[in-house]
Amino acid sequence: MKFVELLFFVGILLSCNSSRIKQNIQSDNKKPIQVLIKKGDSLRNIGKLSDAVIYYNKSYYMDSNNISLLYKISSAYSLSDNSDSAFLFLSKTINNDSSIKCFTNPDYFTLVGDKRWDSIRDVKTKLFQLTDCKVNDLCLSIKLWEIKMKDQAFYYNMKIDPKNKSKYWVIKDSINNENIQQVSNLLDSHGWPKQSTIGKEALVSIFLVMQHANLNIQKKYLPLLVEAAKENETDKKSLAYLVDKINLAEGKKQIYGTQLDFDNETKTVYFNYGTLINPHSINDRRDSMNLESMEKYLMNWNIKWTPPK
Repeated sequence: MKFVELLFFVGILLSCNSSRIKQNIQSDNKKPIQVLIKKGDSLRNIGKLSDAVIYYNKSYYMDSNNISLLYKISSAYSLSDNSDSAFLFLSKTINNDSSIKCFTNPDYFTLVGDKRWDSIRDVKTKLFQLTDCKVNDLCLSIKLWEIKMKDQAFYYNMKIDPKNKSKYWVIKDSINNENIQQVSNLLDSHGWPKQSTIGKEALVSIFLVMQHANLNIQKKYLPLLVEAAKENETDKKSLAYLVDKINLAEGKKQIYGTQLDFDNETKTVYFNYGTLINPHSINDRRDSMNLESMEKYLMNWNIKWTPPK
């Protein structure tokens, strides 16, 4: 084939390919925004963040005031280590959203420490304090929000990059130890914080950190949690989980059935009925701690509640 003919042939192929791309873009732009966002979510879930951002941005041009979408775009950019774009879209949420969800979202972990993060936090917390959800000790709440974010960080990385899971666990172990030390210092100096003082979101942080602590630390602070539960200043669910966790660690039976087991061979979660005291009255005990029934609880793992007779 002559060189001129080859160039002509290549030109036709490129033209067809370009036309096909344009048709795909036009086709995407005609799709409902929910379809585009769902596609972006599915790509994000498998680690294809750059592709997810494309679909999120298409959706953004269809609805630039969609707060949920702005968080999706900014978090995807943050996970991609594109802090400039992450801050650009995160700043767009300021005027239309007074929630503090981004301050506990582990997707934004890489942004913490940047002056732009501090600026956005200052503005959003001022707006948050004007709502009915305001807290009495904002400084402590902010500290605990960040602890919760750090506690949940890197799980996404483990999910999309399982080969390097051990590397991420080294990082997480260091974070967990730091969080445990900070929370221990807080409990020693202030006692168990009241939900009416710091808010539910901040209180969850302490519960999450206690799950990683060793048995001695868990037992040390359990009485504080018990007292807080009696005063309705904490979620009773947290108490139920910690009591069961401590009981099993000490070779005792769990009371509320919150702890499940994992089969390493089948890679499945299961419930060991032998670890539970009096299974037939379990739902009464769970109800007293504001927990859903065992039937509903186990359905989260597609497990059927079938206690021995």
